Amino acid sequence: MLRFGLVSLVFLQVFSNDGAEAYERSLNVSVDPGCPEATTCGATSEGYRPNLVYILSQSTATPPSPSVSNPDPSYRILWSTIGAPTVLVTEAPAGSDLHLTSDNLKWMEFIEDSKHDPSSPFLFLWGGRFAGLTISKLIEFNDTKSIGKVSDSNATFIYDLSSPTWYPVTLTNEPNGRVDGTFKGLLTSGGVQRNLTVIMSAFSTNDRTAMPPHMLVTPSLVTVRVILDNLPVHFERSKFALELIYASNDASNTTANHSVERSTSDQYSPGVFTVERVSGSDTFVQWRPVVYTSANPGVSDSTRSTTSDLLNITMDVDRNHTDTGMPYSLLQGLAGLTTTNSNTLVRFNVSFGENNDGYYNTSKYQEWLVEVGIGRAPHDTVTKSLKWVIAVALGIPAALLLVGALYAAYVKFGRSRLEDRTLLVKETTTVTNYDSVNQ
Repeated sequence: MLRFGLVSLVFLQVFSNDGAEAYERSLNVSVDPGCPEATTCGATSEGYRPNLVYILSQSTATPPSPSVSNPDPSYRILWSTIGAPTVLVTEAPAGSDLHLTSDNLKWMEFIEDSKHDPSSPFLFLWGGRFAGLTISKLIEFNDTKSIGKVSDSNATFIYDLSSPTWYPVTLTNEPNGRVDGTFKGLLTSGGVQRNLTVIMSAFSTNDRTAMPPHMLVTPSLVTVRVILDNLPVHFERSKFALELIYASNDASNTTANHSVERSTSDQYSPGVFTVERVSGSDTFVQWRPVVYTSANPGVSDSTRSTTSDLLNITMDVDRNHTDTGMPYSLLQGLAGLTTTNSNTLVRFNVSFGENNDGYYNTSKYQEWLVEVGIGRAPHDTVTKSLKWVIAVALGIPAALLLVGALYAAYVKFGRSRLEDRTLLVKETTTVTNYDSVNQ
């Protein structure tokens, strides 16, 4: 386990896809890049601080010849609790500088700017595709109608996630090449303090998430797991929702859409046959509409989630529990994001709960997972093991039916023919013996 500090980690993992040629991929992780000393990077005397994690994901395979480029691109991944929790995945163009320098990252200036003025950006991308997600608000709402969806008619208590106090990030690396960053924010309400936990993960190979709903992952995406554990409530029928902001450099806001895709199998998340996705032309945010109500969930320890309409972010006041413009976050400081029309920038809510599921106080625990990435979103297919199970499950009854049909046919036709042949032989024998006697 690695605590706060400047650190570099390298993980090598074989990357393969359905028998394709294997490539090694490394994840090089830096905490608070460009921070000269711990005391000058926004840390407080109580030990709280903003956090910035930079991950460089590269293929380390040697091309077969100098004239052949490596087919596996490099990705730059940023995790941040500078303001609201944010993840950013970018594709690095071939030949670009892969390091963060004071020319393209001025995060200390942004932290020290008390106005957090987005007209003075502090993060400059190097080209290529990018996708970002900010968790801007945690919304507690009084679900008096027990429908599990926040609306403007609900009484609410809103936690602005750009303002909580964050502990230093804790990094862990897993044997399969996954890197986790655990961020804990301190929420205060009525003198009661509780932790909001956000776990961000990057991957060096195609895999599945270790915890339910066991979604498919690739090196070109990150996962974000939000845990609401023993939070204080302000209403008798409290439920929670998250306000999310999705950004990418797709053509325009008109390209973003929300879709629900039927899944072919619930093998890894029993009872959940859909995947929801907010996507542009070449970027995506996706999740299964399931919220777990236990840290070690069984089949029954879950409820559903509901997604609101997408709202384009402008400088006008939006409804649906949003404020003007962008919240203080890594995305707010991204150069050109809010000043050009060439980017996708939308917000939406994901509400936790469904009809008559007992409200948050029933379990006092909720956990939800979302993926953010570039390129084509991974799709679940029927696995080979499940195909074998289906084949056996259908094949054995079919074989028994076939054997039964053959036996029935034998009983009906084969035995009848045998009896007819036996009778004919007896009659022939009787006639022959009679003639012999007469002679």
